Amino acid sequence: MEKRYESDLSRREKRRLQWETFCSLQGGKKLEYLWSYYKFLLAIFLGVILVLYTGSVMIKNSMEHTVLSVVLVDSAKTDEKAAKALEKWLLKELGFEGKHDHIEIVLSVTSSGTEENTAKRRVALSTVGGADLVICNESVYEEYARQNAFADMKETVGAEYELYQEYLEEGKLDLENCGTSILSDYIEYSPAYVCVLEHSQNKENAWAAIKKL
Repeated sequence: MEKRYESDLSRREKRRLQWETFCSLQGGKKLEYLWSYYKFLLAIFLGVILVLYTGSVMIKNSMEHTVLSVVLVDSAKTDEKAAKALEKWLLKELGFEGKHDHIEIVLSVTSSGTEENTAKRRVALSTVGGADLVICNESVYEEYARQNAFADMKETVGAEYELYQEYLEEGKLDLENCGTSILSDYIEYSPAYVCVLEHSQNKENAWAAIKKL
């Protein structure tokens, strides 16, 4: 029988031969085969997957309605489950029931003076981070108060200022003065100051959240 070379085969026969070869390979050899003969198609496939994933994330983010962003410095709980639990509680307390309503909870910021932590804290409390409300210890409070980073509580509270003045100490609100708080599971230090950031675009929601604490 005359020997047939691969160049003599029809396209259909070539595909069948390639499939049989692929099926005969074991484990990592299959990946090597695919990469050797189909790297261009694999690259296109992976590119399409990346584009679809990026697009889905962008669509999801564009649909989200962030009503508040809260940063808890030196939180005792830092896992995603704890963040979700606090977000769910706040959304319910504030009456936000829309499908896309979202409260960002940041639990990863610390007061540690390392270069990395300092940079992370600065970003979180800057206009880039977009935080509205922060709970922090005295040293962090003093650091950012010197930079005029916090909104004047009297201006934030407005007409209700006199009603809540007894809870304030020199314009500062100590979480301990709020009595039993859901944040007691997250914040274990004292004093813990609750502050609205000056650049906040959601001061009304921030004050509404403070009243629920």
